[in-house]
Amino acid sequence: IPGLQRVVIVMRSYPRYLCTIGGHTDGKGDKAYNQKLSERRADSVKTWLVAHGVPNPIAARGFGDTKPIAPNKKPNGSDDPVDRQKNRRVEITLHKS
Repeated sequence: IPGLQRVVIVMRSYPRYLCTIGGHTDGKGDKAYNQKLSERRADSVKTWLVAHGVPNPIAARGFGDTKPIAPNKKPNGSDDPVDRQKNRRVEITLHKS
């Protein structure tokens, strides 16, 4: 949570900026399940930020496994758990209104 506490400090410095939260998953498993999981991830972070007094308007959205930042598999086709972990994330962005 220390990372999110830093986010709160930044967001309070820019209270009129729109915050977007994107939830992401790795490519393993059912697409529908991953979509819902990514939505829950984004909503969880939104709930936490609001509970900690963030004044910004916040939009949360799940992307499932559609925007990976690392391959889910190694070049030989085998599972790559290290890179898959990188895809399980939440991205927070502030946008000037």
